[in-house]
Amino acid sequence: MSTARLGSIGIVAVIALLASALLVPQGWYLVRTSSYTAQFAHAGGLAASDPVFVAGVPAGRVDSIDLAGDHVDVHFRLDRDRTLGHRTTAAVKLRTILGKRYLDVVPDGTGSVGDNSTIPTERTSVPYSLDDIGAKVQSVATELDVTALASMVSTLRETVPSDRAVVSDALTGVSAASAMLARNDEKIARLLEAATSLTTSVAAESESIGILLGNARLVLETLSDRRNAISALVTDLRTVVESATVFLDGNATELDELLIDMRSVTDTLDRNGRNIDTLLTTLPAGLRAVTDATGNGNWVDVSAPAGPLPDNLLCALGIFDGDPAGSAPGMQGCSG
Repeated sequence: MSTARLGSIGIVAVIALLASALLVPQGWYLVRTSSYTAQFAHAGGLAASDPVFVAGVPAGRVDSIDLAGDHVDVHFRLDRDRTLGHRTTAAVKLRTILGKRYLDVVPDGTGSVGDNSTIPTERTSVPYSLDDIGAKVQSVATELDVTALASMVSTLRETVPSDRAVVSDALTGVSAASAMLARNDEKIARLLEAATSLTTSVAAESESIGILLGNARLVLETLSDRRNAISALVTDLRTVVESATVFLDGNATELDELLIDMRSVTDTLDRNGRNIDTLLTTLPAGLRAVTDATGNGNWVDVSAPAGPLPDNLLCALGIFDGDPAGSAPGMQGCSG
């Protein structure tokens, strides 16, 4: 093999190795990562190849930054095992004091991160730059009322006590209050959230509360009317009692006699009732005895002989009439 051919093969092999060294990591990077886009108001010093952190851990890098109208699109890639939800946020943050930046992604929610895997500007934020701070300072300095500021300083100088101990105690108290507020920051925040929730609920239920107050007013008016009616009833009862007292006081003697007579009448009726009870108790036994003696219920047959009265006299009086066969025992029949 000639030296030229051997050199060409070596050059091709070196080029292939270099290409493999460059393309294989890039291909593997594209395979194991997914592409996303975040929209920012401005780039905030972020540049291509800056790292992307998820929960403080490097998980990708920024590929490119494109200007898109009133915002910029930051294209970046993340490991495929990182799951982003529909509430995912992104922010440009300072990495070093020399100004290096990185993209911080905070996954949140479920499902897709957004349309076309894009995080909108509503869920992104950028840090302040020196230009922004300078513009804000210039704006504040322009709008600052120097005369009012000087007057405030003069007032503070006049009102601040000259005793350093008093000032020290006041500052200590302010420091203690600030520390207490800092310690209870979460509780105060929860209290404010509860107050906001309560205010929102009251505002939402304002119509119901109005109806409730109207019903309460109606109930109070009804109770007032009932109170007036009860007052009138009590007045009428007092009048009746007073009239009855006057009547009883003026007719006490007649009422006593009437009560005595009524007691006598009730005693008489009581005695008559007991007599009637006794009669009703004894009469049925006697009636049963008479019925048993006659054998014909309410009728009594006369079967005894006439005794000393002669038959002729009975025939003459028309009491007895018949032949001897139909006559009673001991009696003779009437002859023709």
